[in-house]
Amino acid sequence: QVNATLNALGGKWHTGKQAHVFDVDPAPLLDTAVETSSVLLSSDFEFFETQAPEVARLIDMARMRPGDLVLEPQAGGGALATAAAEIVGKDKVTCYELMPSNVQVLADLGFKVDGPRDFLAVPPLPVFDCVIANPPFSGGRDIAHITHALKFLKPGGKLTAIMSPSWRETPTNAAAKQFKALIEGMEHTVEKIDAGAFSAVGTQVATVLLHCRAPEVPRVDVVVPVEPASSTTGPAATAVSAAKAVQEQLTMF
Repeated sequence: QVNATLNALGGKWHTGKQAHVFDVDPAPLLDTAVETSSVLLSSDFEFFETQAPEVARLIDMARMRPGDLVLEPQAGGGALATAAAEIVGKDKVTCYELMPSNVQVLADLGFKVDGPRDFLAVPPLPVFDCVIANPPFSGGRDIAHITHALKFLKPGGKLTAIMSPSWRETPTNAAAKQFKALIEGMEHTVEKIDAGAFSAVGTQVATVLLHCRAPEVPRVDVVVPVEPASSTTGPAATAVSAAKAVQEQLTMF
C-alpha cells in the first residue's frame, strides 16, 4: 500500500537508491495525503497536459505581442505558459493552479503562480491583454472557467482556449445556452481539434479551439462649450483648461 501510494504521488522506485525518487519535493503531497487519508491523482484534477501541436496552434491563434500581460488560469505543468513566455517574457505571465505538484513545477520554472487555488474563486481584475487556457471539462467546468476568465480581460483583450464542443450545436442546459449567446455576441472563431489529440495523456475527449475578443470601450466625446478668449486668463480660458482635463482623463481611461 505504501508503494502504491508513493507511485500515485509521482514517485518512481530506484533500485540503486532503494527508495522512491520524485521529480519535485513530495513533502506537500505527503502532508495532504496524511491529513486527508486520500491521494488525489492528476486525473482527479482533470490534468491532461496540452500537447505540442495544440500548444503551437493555440499560441499562433492568440496573436500575443511582446510585453502583453498574459493570464494562464489553469496552468498545469506550464506547457502553454512556457510557450507564451517565449513571446511576452516570463515576468508578464501570471499563472493559477489547483494541483499542488503542478504549483511546485510552475514555481520551479520561474513563473508567478498563485496556488494551490481554485481559479473560479479568484476575484476578477480586468488588466490582461491575453488569456490562454486548457481548463477541466467535466460538468461544464470549461464553460465556467472560460466565462470567469473573460472577466480578466481589458477592453479589446483576447482569450484563446481549448474546450469541449458541447455548447456549439444544440445546447442542452441553461449554462451552455448562456455561454453560446455570450460568445456569439463577441468577435470570435472556433476551430475543431483533430480527434485523439490528447490520447497520449489518457483522454479521448472531443475538443475545439476558441478564440474571442472582449468588446472595446466605446469612445465618449465630451463637448464643453467655451467663449472665445483673447487672453490666457479669465472664465473662457478656465473652461478650455477644464475641457482639456476631461479629455485627458477619458484618454487615460
